[in-house]
Amino acid sequence: MKRKRIKKRYRIIIEDAYTLRVLKQWRFSPHLIFLAFILIIVLWTALLWSLITYTPVRYWVLGYDEVELREKLVSLNQEVDSLIYATQACYVYVEKLRQVLTGHVDTIDINTITAKGEKIIADVMGDLPSGLGNEVVPSFIPPVDGFITNTFNVESRHFGIDIATREGNTIVAVEDGIVIFSDWTLNTGYVIAIAHENGWISVYKHNKVVLKEQGDIVKAGEPIALAGATGLLTKGTHLHFELWFDGSPVDPMQVILF
Repeated sequence: MKRKRIKKRYRIIIEDAYTLRVLKQWRFSPHLIFLAFILIIVLWTALLWSLITYTPVRYWVLGYDEVELREKLVSLNQEVDSLIYATQACYVYVEKLRQVLTGHVDTIDINTITAKGEKIIADVMGDLPSGLGNEVVPSFIPPVDGFITNTFNVESRHFGIDIATREGNTIVAVEDGIVIFSDWTLNTGYVIAIAHENGWISVYKHNKVVLKEQGDIVKAGEPIALAGATGLLTKGTHLHFELWFDGSPVDPMQVILF
């Protein structure tokens, strides 16, 4: 005679502690417990996968997108460094241009300017100190035909030379460069400034008219303005010509043969 196998059953009962009256009860078998356990695991797995895939939680998981994130961080760091360098370069450039156009130099060391002058003279004579190349000073040419009426004088804050010439005479660029300023100013009339290689800037003031605009590229000897007597700070037709190197004024007569 075959014996019937008794299946195990489990119950969860909630009863009143005083009356022992059954309030709630649930019946289930071991198979149901197993299926419920599997379902819970599946649901938790799906929930975790969704969180890791579609939410920022994925960045907290060790190793997830580590290579991609590292490449992005390196790229962003390079962009930030480039922006910082560009900002600093623009600040220095604007500050130097401000000094050139206003003639205001915060600190001028006469000895430093003299030393630069000696270096430039040595360069012209072909006797350079060790470590300096001939490319330090470009081959400047005179900006206009005429004669010098006022020379370079740092103590009186005259950071250039005055060249008397006829009204309307052509003023030319002293060297290849790019026009960085071309406009009217109250004290010096029509002004044009040209940036050259190695940090040199040439400035031409009191022009009757300027022939180039900001951003134009010019060659040495190319006409850039016509001589005049514009601006409040002028006495007769002449060109006030300045040369600046690395933010400091340089005597043009030390580097150009007039």
